[in-house]
Amino acid sequence: MTDSELKLLLEKQELLLRKLLELSQRQFAESDAVALDELLKQKDSYFDELQKLDPLREKWHKKYNRPLGQEEQKIAEKWAITHENITSLIGKLNLSEELSIISNLDVMLSMDSSGMHLASLKGIPVVSVWGATHPHAGFLGYGQSLANGIQVDLACRPCSVYGNKPCHRGDFACMNQLSESHIIQKVLNTIS
Repeated sequence: MTDSELKLLLEKQELLLRKLLELSQRQFAESDAVALDELLKQKDSYFDELQKLDPLREKWHKKYNRPLGQEEQKIAEKWAITHENITSLIGKLNLSEELSIISNLDVMLSMDSSGMHLASLKGIPVVSVWGATHPHAGFLGYGQSLANGIQVDLACRPCSVYGNKPCHRGDFACMNQLSESHIIQKVLNTIS
């Protein structure tokens, strides 16, 4: 899969997520049972299409010798062991289960990833952390506030539209200069 094919795949994913968000908003306003049933059928078909995209994205990740989620899963499992209030669900849920859990969040803390877009689909506010990528490249979650984006203003950003290229500076300043206390405060402000 080429970078341009990945871009098309991500655009299709974003379109499906927007359609699902629109249907979710209409679902809560719909009082007619027949119309509501039709909305739910449409949502199911969009979810099916969305799930078909997962193997394609995984194929792209493998091309770059980075299996989807393995490294992150190990880190999350270590956090779950060492911190009482952390539970790792990486690799343990299907899409509908993940969406169900996300829909009960007060806020999602996410990097530029599918988690941000899934939370957007459910109308959950997202505090998004941006490193090599940039929200102005078109990947800010639908309906999300740019004010909730946390990023360091560097002339070299974005150095990668999809976050798949090594740091040409060699110091990964876009992430290393982010303040943990600033991220925590942004999450707390979003909740209150």
